[in-house]
Amino acid sequence: MTSSDPPRIVWLANSFEDDAPTRLMMETAIAWHKRHGGKNVMVALSRDGILRNDIDRAGIQSIVLRMTGPTDLFGIGRLFSLLRRLQPSLVHTTLMRPTVWGIPAARAAGARKTIITCNGTHEWKEGSGVGNAFAGPLFRCAARKADALVCVSEGVKTDLLNSGVKTRRMLVIPNGIDPNNFTPKSADQEAPQDYLKGLWEPNLRSDAVIIAGAGNLRVVKGYDLLVEAAARLRVTCPQARFVVWGEGPERGRLEGMIETLGLGDVFKLPGRAASIPQLLAECDVFVQPSRAEGFGLAALEAMACGLPVVAANVGGLRTIVEDGVTGWRFSPGDADALGRMLSHLTEQPALMRAMGKAGHDRAHRHFTLEKMTNAYEQLSESLLAQGTAS
Repeated sequence: MTSSDPPRIVWLANSFEDDAPTRLMMETAIAWHKRHGGKNVMVALSRDGILRNDIDRAGIQSIVLRMTGPTDLFGIGRLFSLLRRLQPSLVHTTLMRPTVWGIPAARAAGARKTIITCNGTHEWKEGSGVGNAFAGPLFRCAARKADALVCVSEGVKTDLLNSGVKTRRMLVIPNGIDPNNFTPKSADQEAPQDYLKGLWEPNLRSDAVIIAGAGNLRVVKGYDLLVEAAARLRVTCPQARFVVWGEGPERGRLEGMIETLGLGDVFKLPGRAASIPQLLAECDVFVQPSRAEGFGLAALEAMACGLPVVAANVGGLRTIVEDGVTGWRFSPGDADALGRMLSHLTEQPALMRAMGKAGHDRAHRHFTLEKMTNAYEQLSESLLAQGTAS
């Protein structure tokens, strides 16, 4: 590169699979590339995935290192060699492994500036790939070396500060959605469309209230609490129907709970779906019962579709869901409180519509993809204007 070339940015992710942190980093990369150009690169440490097509179409070089795990010393060496060859002006990481290996490698390879995006301290305990005992210390070490640490919510920032994380600069940039991708149910569309009707027929009542969730089926997501709440609602709200889209290690346990509690005719786990925004727009209420949540993108997407959201009072959900306005928040782990709130909503269609409208307006006003990418662009520009890292 010459002094007249645009700055080169390298974005590091675990894979090119379509998970929320990687997708949002990709959107950040594409927005930067459109405005600044340059020989930018997005790197997946381990696996290829569907997002690579979008990255390539945007004109950003994509590379998969195929690292096999946290002890893959050859893979770490390949990462260092790649960064040394690319000589990036800035390296930006998301998720645990790209951060704890990528930030030191970027510094050693001579990158001028580095940014970490942190989606929550729960990453240290779940799926970090570096071992629970070492995840926190390794992250704290990487954070000290970074020029900026971006938290996706105030809740994440608080958790990091309470965990003793120190860095040159810590700030909050909330995740965002593209409002054009989310359309509420039209006023004259009362009945679910064919796909949703097919989940429950012949047990779908004409006055059915569809209560939905979407996300990875993991313990931290708390969908077992929704199953428990559904069992309580079976008698008091017989019109309620439940669906959770997603896959994960909790599927077997959740299916067992549904069978044991006799909910097979009302509670469905149809797996992953390619058109979540369209499906959500046909539902009536969204639930995010997470035990921990760095941000809560699924809740935000549901709000953008005009659904009231009942969510656990944790992490970024405290910021997204305005209690009593766009939905309700309950104490994490309290299935009884969740059931009471859902019962109250299902009995008041006018309240459901009012909360859904308020949530739609809030999502479209405060949490757009454009706001998010603009904030990352401003941060990157300000860091690059400072010169070489110390």
